[in-house]
Amino acid sequence: MLDVRELEALPICRQLALIRIARGLTQQSVARRAGVGEIYLSKVERGHRPLTAGLEQRLRAAIEIETIEGAGRSRHHSVEPCRDRGRVGRDERW
Repeated sequence: MLDVRELEALPICRQLALIRIARGLTQQSVARRAGVGEIYLSKVERGHRPLTAGLEQRLRAAIEIETIEGAGRSRHHSVEPCRDRGRVGRDERW
């Protein structure tokens, strides 16, 4: 289980993935709500595709997140380079 400080230290794409998992949402359902493909969402969560400000907003809406505390993304609207930051798997729990 991660505490808030540990979550805030992670890249935004990983934060979104972990919150999605904690809420019991599938990549398929979130991808559909955000208007992207499931494979594309998987690649974004793993850092293999960029997380643009627009996609971040759609993912937040799909996961029903207003803000993520400590995430600089709400202040900086650039592409998030979320590469090589580890895997998000079923074994990770809050």
